[in-house]
Amino acid sequence: MRVAVSAPGKVILFGEHFVVYGGRAVATAVDLRVTVSAGEQKEQKTTVTGMFGTLEHGHADGEARREIRPFVHMAERMREEYGSEYGARISIASQIPPGAGLGSSSACCVAAAAAVSGMYAGMAGRPRMGTDRIIEVAVDAERTIFPRASGIDTAVSARGGTIEYSTGAGIKRVEANRDITVLIINSGQERSTADVVDRVARYQRDNPEAFAGMMRAQEALAGAIMPALKAGDLRELGRCMSENQRNLARIGASNDTLRRMVSSADRHTYGSKITGAGGGGCIIALTDRGAARWTGPEEHMSSQIDCPGLEWEPYT
Repeated sequence: MRVAVSAPGKVILFGEHFVVYGGRAVATAVDLRVTVSAGEQKEQKTTVTGMFGTLEHGHADGEARREIRPFVHMAERMREEYGSEYGARISIASQIPPGAGLGSSSACCVAAAAAVSGMYAGMAGRPRMGTDRIIEVAVDAERTIFPRASGIDTAVSARGGTIEYSTGAGIKRVEANRDITVLIINSGQERSTADVVDRVARYQRDNPEAFAGMMRAQEALAGAIMPALKAGDLRELGRCMSENQRNLARIGASNDTLRRMVSSADRHTYGSKITGAGGGGCIIALTDRGAARWTGPEEHMSSQIDCPGLEWEPYT
């Protein structure tokens, strides 16, 4: 039996870093997808094929290599849960650049959790898992390599659409206009999320009054961005994104390359900002549908926001 499932990546439209200190963040699924297929094999091992080549791990072996650890973890868990004697053969094809702040690892884990569990469920003649359970399995697997994974990226990837998140209120679905287009531009720079998070924490500690003022400004922007998302008001959304970017730059989440990219994007779009931790990775810019322009050398792509989550192909 072969089961194939795809899941989307994500961008953060608003609020990264400030969400750690009680602010609101808005994330949305984009039409860059990971497709994972899973099939059984008689040997009790997990075989994974992806951009790293093909790697195998026997179920009696020790800890799996980092590249395939989440997939081995979920395959062994699902094999035990469904009482199967078969191993799993997993294949990954991705449109999402890795390490760029677009939720590549979360989308891989979501699609793999759905495909592997679906394969074992189909072999056992049982219903496939619901979305909540797939998210649980995917988050558990992702934490084998990212112990502090919050599950936000995983929730967006599995459910699709657009969400608002805060530590106080948790996850809320946001009604968004699906005609909104973002231009995604990859700086190609590797970055350490932990380093950027530490830099922001130092700024917050050393400049408490300035940071508190930015938190108040962020909350006002959050109140403006929700109706603008629903209405598809590109000018107001762009204003909010650009103001958010100025605050992110002040707290240390930007660098010279990202500043140059944002400045260039702002000349041709409604507004732009980093997406994710910053210090590298991608920026996003708000454009009219079908009118994306970028004159820099960096890799870029355009996508609608609020895209569907998990999509299943028929069993084969």
